[in-house]
Amino acid sequence: MDKPKEATSEQETKKNCPSRCIFCFRTEDEVSFRIEHIIPDAIGGRLKLEKYVCFDCNSWLGANVDHHIQRVPDILTALHKIGDIERLDHILKSNYDATLESQSGDKFRAHADSKGFYLLPQKNSAGNIIWPEKRGTEILKKSLQRQDINADETCKEKEIERICKFAENSIAGEKFIPDSIPFEFEKHSEKLKPNLVPKALGDPNALIAKIAYEFMFFVGSARFFQVKGLAERLLEEIEPQLEKKNDVKMFINRVKSLCEEPRPYHFIRFEHHPKCPPMLTVGFYGTLAYHLVIFVTLPEDFFKEIADYANFPSMIGIQYQGGIGGNKYSSEQAFWALGPDGKSKQINDLLHYS
Repeated sequence: MDKPKEATSEQETKKNCPSRCIFCFRTEDEVSFRIEHIIPDAIGGRLKLEKYVCFDCNSWLGANVDHHIQRVPDILTALHKIGDIERLDHILKSNYDATLESQSGDKFRAHADSKGFYLLPQKNSAGNIIWPEKRGTEILKKSLQRQDINADETCKEKEIERICKFAENSIAGEKFIPDSIPFEFEKHSEKLKPNLVPKALGDPNALIAKIAYEFMFFVGSARFFQVKGLAERLLEEIEPQLEKKNDVKMFINRVKSLCEEPRPYHFIRFEHHPKCPPMLTVGFYGTLAYHLVIFVTLPEDFFKEIADYANFPSMIGIQYQGGIGGNKYSSEQAFWALGPDGKSKQINDLLHYS
């Protein structure tokens, strides 16, 4: 399978089978299954569906949906502020192009990581080869060793040492012309402006719809597929190329979070107030929040199974919060049943219940 498929009425009759993929509806006789992270693992998502998403759909979602949140620059800010250097460096390397711009407007390729920007060896607009000052001698020496220098090995090494000493000890404006190679070396010093651009623009709407699809299934199980237009409309947002077959309205907006500063956790809040459409809010690192509203009618018993499990009959929603884990941060996960008038109750061991 290459991409998620739309549910059909025939497939809906088999929706409660735990060995059937919730996206393509194929069975374990047809496909193998894989752990699916509801919030992407690349940013520390810990909540999982362990036997409901097949290998093909998991791979497609990872390649086409999950990565978009990494291309939202505020994710880099959050990672930097909480000090998650490992994830920050990985996201920078995989999703961003770094450049350094001179005062004259020339742009040079660069490497960026949590420590800063580093100029890469390259040719400038005049065709001259440039080396960075940091680690410059090491890079210059390796490059010169590959050149055809008109001298025996001993003299070649001495000539390379002379050039490297010039690179280390010279000041801006100084020039050096070696005896044995037709190159001229000159030291430059200029403050370069760093630029960081996503390799492609991040559009997190599909990811928010995917999180809603999987979390609503996690909460409602078979009832999720029984809500007219709910699964189909979310799938249309996850995969825009699907044929539009319903007119269910849905809005996804970025909203202001209650947290002022990033925190090492993510949260999902799903609630359905009487006579209102269901709403789901996703918060990445506590501050980067998105709000989804979908105009469908949930049955009154949508939360019944969890409400009974939690002994909280007035339940109108559920909130999840999970630490991002790793070497420095907690990976604990917690759920709260939400009731009217702001009442709530923590639910123990809901992961085991699922």
